[in-house]
Amino acid sequence: MAELSPDLLALDLSPQRLLFSMYVAQGNQPTIAAGLAKYKGSKATLGATGCRLIKIDKIKQAIALIQAETMAETGWSIEQSQNKLLQAYALAGCTNQPSAQVSAIVAINRLFGLDKGVLELRPGQVPPEDIDAAVERSKAWANRPVNSPGIARAEPTAGEGSLE
Repeated sequence: MAELSPDLLALDLSPQRLLFSMYVAQGNQPTIAAGLAKYKGSKATLGATGCRLIKIDKIKQAIALIQAETMAETGWSIEQSQNKLLQAYALAGCTNQPSAQVSAIVAINRLFGLDKGVLELRPGQVPPEDIDAAVERSKAWANRPVNSPGIARAEPTAGEGSLE
């Protein structure tokens, strides 16, 4: 973003708060964004500063505007990211890769802001209930009988990992 939009300028944020907003809009944690925006202090102090700043309405508006402008410029949206992550989660479940499923869940949580303790669904986002339903479907698939199609698990035979 080379120039600031009139909407962003109308918020009348200090340069430091504007930088903070830009860093958060890029996906940085509030603690990290506070440090990058040149707020002073220890990690704990920066954490408190970031937490305080992220609750300010004008900063929330600035973050939303920056994200909207970025999405318009790049043609990529949060909804597209969300769909890709849900596809990755489903694929990980189908291929029996629980660590990949956890990674997808963490990424979805970050996308929704759950790692920051704030849940604000944007238009078109899947509510958490749908994610829970996907998790339950995946668990049911993972717990199906071993002889079901698609499971490539070999049961140990006598003398090969068994106690006989």
